[in-house]
Amino acid sequence: DTEKNNYINLSALTEAEREIITNTIELKSKSVREIMVPRVDVVMIPMESSYDKVIKAFNRDRNSRIPVYKDGIDDIVGVLYVKDLIDAEEKNFSLKKILHKPLFVPISISLMELLKNFREKQIHIAMVVDEYGGFSGIVSMEDVLEQIIGDIRDEYDEEDEEIKSNDDGTYLVDARTRIDDFNKYEILPPIPDDEADTVGGFLFSYLGRLPKRNEDIEYNGYSFTVVGKSGNIVTKIRIEKLKKDNTAKNK
Repeated sequence: DTEKNNYINLSALTEAEREIITNTIELKSKSVREIMVPRVDVVMIPMESSYDKVIKAFNRDRNSRIPVYKDGIDDIVGVLYVKDLIDAEEKNFSLKKILHKPLFVPISISLMELLKNFREKQIHIAMVVDEYGGFSGIVSMEDVLEQIIGDIRDEYDEEDEEIKSNDDGTYLVDARTRIDDFNKYEILPPIPDDEADTVGGFLFSYLGRLPKRNEDIEYNGYSFTVVGKSGNIVTKIRIEKLKKDNTAKNK
């Protein structure tokens, strides 16, 4: 009887329930490297930031938590939550007083172990570091849960599609779209994901520098045009197939 009570009859579950169970089990074999927001895409602010600069950073990033650094971006000293600005006074603003202690995790940690850390410490965001202690990116509880149950909207997430097909044959792509997800659309031959995790990160690694607004980058017979930026962060990219007699401005 005990064995019967402990036995899960998968055939009695809905397809969605079976998928959740499968996705949860797979957390053990996935690392944070696969889902983190890479360093190049993270909006950060220095410790000495004024109230106005902090507000602008949140408006630019549209996220509810932003890492704060002191002596460089590898020196993360805390995380600022947007909700903590509600009671903050602009006149006597002190970023240091409202910072949350950062949680650091190695880039190799499994998602199952990361989820355990989040639950034990009751924290929803972690700073990812490489084997030398350098800052590699950020990962949130939301990112992990999306691996189990699908897309979750942050309080600042907009309802934009990651990839939108236009009538003129071009595509508008959210720069944060993960490369493995982008490749599934088969818009063009698969782009490599060995040096970047997102489409925006791919352009950065391909060029070896930050792309400029309205810059055209030719890759494999296609033109990637940066049509949206927030500070140094690429937000939107237009992709179109080049005609044989076309030559993009940059390679």
